[in-house]
Amino acid sequence: MKRLVFRALLGVLLAVSIVSAQGPQLAALAIEGGTLIDGNGGAPVADSVIVIQGNRIAAVGRKGQVTVPANARVINAAGKFVLPGLWESQTAYSWYFGEAMLNHGITSSIDVGTEAEVAVPHRDAVLHGKDLAPRAYTGILRIGSTLNGATGYEGPLHTIRVPKSADDTREVVRTVLNAGADYVIFYDGAMPFEWYKAGVEEAHKMGKPAFVRAYGPGILPAQAAEIGAAQLPHSAGIPLAIASNPSQFRQGRDDRNELDKYADMDDAKAADLVKTLVAHHVTLVPTFIINYRGYPKEWAQFRTEAHEWYKDPNLQKYYPKEAMEESLAAYDDVDTGAVRERRLKGWENVKRFHKMFVDAGGHLVVSGNLNDRYVPGLQLFQEMRVMREVGMTPMQIIVGSTKYAAQLVQKDDSLGTIEAGKTADILIVSADPLQDIGNLVKTDTVIFDGKIIDRHYHADYKTTFSPPGDGASTGPIVEALPWVVSLMKVNRPAQEGQSPQPAIHTIEPFIVTQGSMPVSVTLKGINFVKGSVVHFKGKPVPTQLVSRTELTFTLDSEVQKTAGRFDLVVINPAPVDTFYSRGMWGNGTSNMAHLVINYRY
Repeated sequence: MKRLVFRALLGVLLAVSIVSAQGPQLAALAIEGGTLIDGNGGAPVADSVIVIQGNRIAAVGRKGQVTVPANARVINAAGKFVLPGLWESQTAYSWYFGEAMLNHGITSSIDVGTEAEVAVPHRDAVLHGKDLAPRAYTGILRIGSTLNGATGYEGPLHTIRVPKSADDTREVVRTVLNAGADYVIFYDGAMPFEWYKAGVEEAHKMGKPAFVRAYGPGILPAQAAEIGAAQLPHSAGIPLAIASNPSQFRQGRDDRNELDKYADMDDAKAADLVKTLVAHHVTLVPTFIINYRGYPKEWAQFRTEAHEWYKDPNLQKYYPKEAMEESLAAYDDVDTGAVRERRLKGWENVKRFHKMFVDAGGHLVVSGNLNDRYVPGLQLFQEMRVMREVGMTPMQIIVGSTKYAAQLVQKDDSLGTIEAGKTADILIVSADPLQDIGNLVKTDTVIFDGKIIDRHYHADYKTTFSPPGDGASTGPIVEALPWVVSLMKVNRPAQEGQSPQPAIHTIEPFIVTQGSMPVSVTLKGINFVKGSVVHFKGKPVPTQLVSRTELTFTLDSEVQKTAGRFDLVVINPAPVDTFYSRGMWGNGTSNMAHLVINYRY
């Protein structure tokens, strides 16, 4: 009897400890009465109920089939339409895109490898709720054949890496994926084929997809498919691969001339390529708007809409004026006259090829190729309307901007559709997108990670790491490297009693963790002297001279308390030798480097 009582008491104590460990349960959120378009491509569910607990979808079904918890906050979606959060599937992200995307239900993005050292810290800050921005899946950098202006001092996560061999390609892939990338990106098609094969194989060994811009001559679309490329960004290389007379076109030619190649489309070649791409499960992201500016039939309307998009005064307070102006000017950068007339046949074949691909079961994901030349949020909705012109159905477009996008980056176990157990990223719109895909812009409510988004713009909007695009933190982890190399070439001893001009070419480590024990950081460069001091975030920090080409400085845990991407320079003691072109080489303050302080999770 005593043993039974003991077991019962132990069970009670265990239950109490489990509840305590879980913490208080948050009130549920329920969406009732809307027509559910769940992202899987099946028939819509009228009068649906979705129950969200925390950041997860707990239950989905018809009204009367799903129990809504008594304490739930209820959103009445009667007469409205409920979809998964949308994906922008090809972006060169800048921090000021965030609200414009989220406010319109774009809850995830796939970058093109331009965020470099801040890519993973930014992604993780969003995933851990430190920053409010779309989920940012990243390739960190791009692997390509050329890097104009490279000095050799660029860091391992610089925006483009140029391998030297097949084995080196494998090593670059390992570096990128070990740094936390969600996939790898091959930027052009000009490396030797064996390098692509080795790189894609290495990515697959590490369980990650590879995207290949197969423009040639090293690799073209069918070859990319055969070695297992997951995606062809920009539908790269297709017009050359299906041209009836490809020799008349220079490989790697400016993409504005792709319409000339499409005009020469050989239908048999096109059909064979479609078959190959579909058989190997290659996804295309065609980026019609940027590849073929001015050709979509609604272009004039697109331009008008873009000029209306930025009018919110709070958005204008933080959104860079030059970025707005550049994105609006892009609508005027179009072919005209005889050039346009010649290329119209190519535009018709662009649409025809991609319709053939979709009809054969191929996956298109949706992207306006968002960057500073395009309008965040709006660009995606306009791309969808071009896909309608191509001949895709609204349902195909929706699945392409939800389920297929999540599958592309291997996140379909938690995102991309509205199903029990998945993360609650949900868009509610006020009109039926299956009647008109343009209705997706009629946003009613956005739920991101289980929380209802405040869809106002906020004048103080910011993110922690300010990915490239912020005027205060644009550029590589060490800036002005060509200047550093030039200074090294003309370097000479300073005049007696004076300091030379210092310069930095390397910082290691370039990422540290918030609140660590005192961290020692090494700078390499030239002209460091006794009395050289590192200024971090505008203030001097303890600095040790190792040699004329190396300094170390120490950051204590207090200095590391705030996460972000911070500036640092080396300042040499006065007086400074002004021999170098009478001061044109500097004033005793080095070029700028940056140190990323990541959150401690």
